[in-house]
Amino acid sequence: MLATMHDKERVVAPVLKEGLGLRVALALGLNTDRFGTFSRDVERTGSQLDAARAKIAAGFEYAPYARVGIASEGSFGPHPISPSLLWAANWSC
Repeated sequence: MLATMHDKERVVAPVLKEGLGLRVALALGLNTDRFGTFSRDVERTGSQLDAARAKIAAGFEYAPYARVGIASEGSFGPHPISPSLLWAANWSC
């Protein structure tokens, strides 16, 4: 089960099918933005890892038949050493 609402299945599903033989199903109806948005329109209450784990847990509520859960959480901001550069970090679980 892939907990996303931003079309990540278009990239993730073919890789998992070819590499591991997994069929990816979506947690349809799950609003993953409620755990925070990278644009900070919705603030994240914990860490990126906390948000990714929360998405997986919520995804299983929408897809209880699933045996594997996958989610990611990204963040953008100034580079920690050179603030004039953009820094992107992404957790995938």
